[in-house]
Amino acid sequence: MKKIFYLLIGILLSMPVLSSSVTRIDPPMWWIGFENPNLQLMVYGDDITNLNPEIHYKGVTICAVTKAQSPNYLFIDLKIDENAQPGSFDILFKNGGKVVETYTYKIKARSDGSAARASFDNSDVMYLLFPDRFANGDPSNDNVDRLTDKINREHQYGRRGGDIQGIVNHLDYLKELGITAIWTTPMI
Repeated sequence: MKKIFYLLIGILLSMPVLSSSVTRIDPPMWWIGFENPNLQLMVYGDDITNLNPEIHYKGVTICAVTKAQSPNYLFIDLKIDENAQPGSFDILFKNGGKVVETYTYKIKARSDGSAARASFDNSDVMYLLFPDRFANGDPSNDNVDRLTDKINREHQYGRRGGDIQGIVNHLDYLKELGITAIWTTPMI
C-alpha cells in the first residue's frame, strides 16, 4: 500500500503545474473593413504557451499560432473576412481540449471616411522633444514640493524647468522648422 502511495505522490509531483492566465492582448481591440485582412494578436500571460487558442466567430479565422521562446507570450495570426460583423467574441484558451481561460475580444466598425484619412508619410517630420530641456513657459512650476530634484541649471544633468506651456509658446517656431508631429518624453 505504501508503494502505491509513494508512486502516486511521485507521479503528481512530476506533473507540470498549469496556472496559465491571459493578462493582456495587444492590440486590445481592432476594426473591420481594412484593405489588409490580417491581424496579429500578441497574448501575454503566465505560461500562456501551454494553451491553444480557438475562435468561433463568423468571419474571423485563426491562420497560425506562434509560441514564443518565453512561456509567457503567444502570437495569434487572424484573418478578418470582409463580411465579418462588428461585435465581441471569445478567444478560448484550451489545454488538452478543455477550456481553461476565456478572453473576450472586440472588433468595431470603422468610422465613415476613415480609409481616406491622411496618415504620416515622407513629408512629415516627427520631433522628439524633451520638455525639461526645451522651453520654460511657466516658472511658477519649476520646483515641485513632491519632487526632491529641484531646478539646477548649473549642473550638467540638473533640471532646467521646461514644461508644457513652454512647448505651447513655441509651436509657431516648430511649425516654421517644418515639424508636423511632436513626440515628447514622459512628463511629470
